[in-house]
Amino acid sequence: MDRARLKRVERLVEMRRASADSARAAFAEAQRGAERARAALEAALAEWSTRAAEIATTRYHGIDELVVARNHLESVRLGIEVLGRAAAAADAAERARREECLCAERELSKLERWRESLHEQERAEEARRERLQTDEIAARTFARRHV
Repeated sequence: MDRARLKRVERLVEMRRASADSARAAFAEAQRGAERARAALEAALAEWSTRAAEIATTRYHGIDELVVARNHLESVRLGIEVLGRAAAAADAAERARREECLCAERELSKLERWRESLHEQERAEEARRERLQTDEIAARTFARRHV
């Protein structure tokens, strides 16, 4: 087996490792983005709950005050819908990056196993050559003693 082939495989492994590292970084960023989106949604839900409780317990002096409170509550609800869609999109992006990361890890693992297989073949070939040399030396020694 030639050394050039092993070097090419090593370069391929390094390229796949860089690709896997990049995929891991993208996945980590997607995780952080999804977490931020979920936290924003939870905060908006908590605000809506707080405002709804305030509206239910507040005594209003006129219909205008009640309309303003209701409009505010409605705007918070619309914000929750927007944040919910953003959180769903962030979760989808996180799943996609996770799949890309797993794929990159599998590809790296395949190449690393291939590289190890080639190294093992190289070691076996080297051991075979050493055995042949040892056998040849033993045969010469035997021939000299018995001639």
